This record gives sequence, structure tokens and C-alpha cells, in this order.
Amino acid sequence: MTKILTGLFLLTTLNCFSQTLHDEINNTYDFSPGKLTKEEQEKKIPLMDAFWARVKSDTSKYLNELRRELRSEGNPKFFYYEGGQLLLSISKNINDKEIILKAIIKSDLADVDRRSLVGTLNYLAKSNLNTTEVAIKILDDKAFKFFLPEHSFYFNQGYCLTYSLLPTSPDFYLTAVIDRFKSEKDLNAKKSIVTLLWFTNSCKGNEFLRGLSADKATEKEVTD
Repeated sequence: MTKILTGLFLLTTLNCFSQTLHDEINNTYDFSPGKLTKEEQEKKIPLMDAFWARVKSDTSKYLNELRRELRSEGNPKFFYYEGGQLLLSISKNINDKEIILKAIIKSDLADVDRRSLVGTLNYLAKSNLNTTEVAIKILDDKAFKFFLPEHSFYFNQGYCLTYSLLPTSPDFYLTAVIDRFKSEKDLNAKKSIVTLLWFTNSCKGNEFLRGLSADKATEKEVTD
């Protein structure tokens, strides 16, 4: 009887703890940064800082719960990116990197800082993870770019796409980006795909580029 009661107590304690962390996630990340003013965003920072501090204060207690919440469905979309960044700051384990990548897929990229996103995808790609599903969403945003003040240089959509994919295996993304080009209507997105394929210098990519150069239906800006 004592063993049964002890087991039930531990189970109840774990469930209560899990619910507490889950509730805090919903209370902390119940917003979409893209829909807030800068002043409103700044008011949310102390709450996020407190959440990060809590998890990092005792990873033996909170780390598995963070992983579980990132894997689960139904949490605020912004949490899936920010929570992934939190996990990345704690662990460089390949299994955790996979959790982080899958969590990013569930986030709304409109809420995410572009430089942070591209840098994170590049880092995950260097671990040979398949970043294609997220990276290709960069093409959905016609204005996707960010400024590098230290170089006085804009990292345009094509460079962002390339930086997010190039470190990983071309087998992951070549078919996907070529298929996207064939169905793409936006000229800038087409040029971004050409930029990526040029940098890959792959047999499949080069063959496709040669075909575009010879195709009179291809826009001049693309062939140029």
C-alpha cells in the first residue's frame, strides 16, 4: 500500500508540475509579435526573461518539460520559436536540435526576427539536419531580407535562402527548390532560387540552370 501511495503521489506531483509549466507558457507567449507595436513588444520582454531564467535555473527539473512542450501541439506559435532558442542555449545535443527544427516549423515566421531565423537554420544545417521545409518559406515573403550594420549590407532573400540550406545535403532540397521554381510566379523568388542553385554548384542544379539559360520563355532578369 505504501508503494502504491508513493507512486500516486509522484504521478500527481509530475502532472501538477507539467500543468504549471504549460500554463506559464500560455501566459508568457499569448501574443503575436508581428501584431504588436514596439512598445507593446517591450512590455513582454520581462515575462520571457523570467521564463528563460526559471528553466535555466534548474535544468534537471525543467529541461524535459521544455522538450515535451516543444514537441506537443497547441502551444502559442511564438513559443515554438522562442522555446527552441531557449533549448538551443542549453543543449547542443543532436536530438534537441531536431526538436528545435520541428518546433520552428510550427511557428509563424512573420513573428520571428529574420536574422535570428537564418542564423539558426544555418546552424542546424551544419548538423546535417534537413532545414528545407522552413527555409523554403523564406520565398513566401517577397520582402525577406535583413540589414547587416557591421558590413553596411543587405542580406537579400536569395542569400537568406542559400545560407539556410547550403551547409546541409543538397539531396534534401534540390528537388524541392527546383519544383518550387517551376510553379513560382514571383520574379524575386525565382532569382533567389537561381542564386541558391548557383552556389550549390551541383550536377542537378547546374543542369537545371543550363536549361533555364536556353529557355526563351525564362525572364531576362533570371537568365542574366
